[in-house]
Amino acid sequence: MKIPIQIEYLDDKLMEPQEKKASMIWLARIFWLLSIVFAVTGGIFLLFPNQLIRIFNEISHSLSSSFEDLPLFSSHLWNLFSFAYMVLVTALAILIARFPKEACAYLWLLFLGKISTALIGLFLFFWEKHALLYLATFFADGAIAAICLGAIYLLKRTVPNETEG
Repeated sequence: MKIPIQIEYLDDKLMEPQEKKASMIWLARIFWLLSIVFAVTGGIFLLFPNQLIRIFNEISHSLSSSFEDLPLFSSHLWNLFSFAYMVLVTALAILIARFPKEACAYLWLLFLGKISTALIGLFLFFWEKHALLYLATFFADGAIAAICLGAIYLLKRTVPNETEG
């Protein structure tokens, strides 16, 4: 299955064929790994949400007394939304891994999802509670968003102005 995506020139310098192939292999490996991480995380959110919060509360106590505990939620709606989001980002990572040359649009979607959760995590850390889980969300999802931007840059250098069909 080929997904047609228009990728614009970033500059006139193109990569050598071996460099392009190696870049696509690494891109696929990174996003296969991320798809596994997303799927496992989604399963944890769905099956053990209170335990996850409990573990982060315990870790935060051992790191610093300035972190506050997050309350355990009894509502399963939070679990449902977390699981659905992780299913979506898992699917995006799988598509990127399977079709790295055509992945620019998927990368932008994954970037938007991850930068959103990163910034919300940072916002909640400063304006709601100084909870470690909020800060960890900021750093983890911010790092994934940065990986997505790096991959977009790589794709624009590797596959200039082609429409894959």
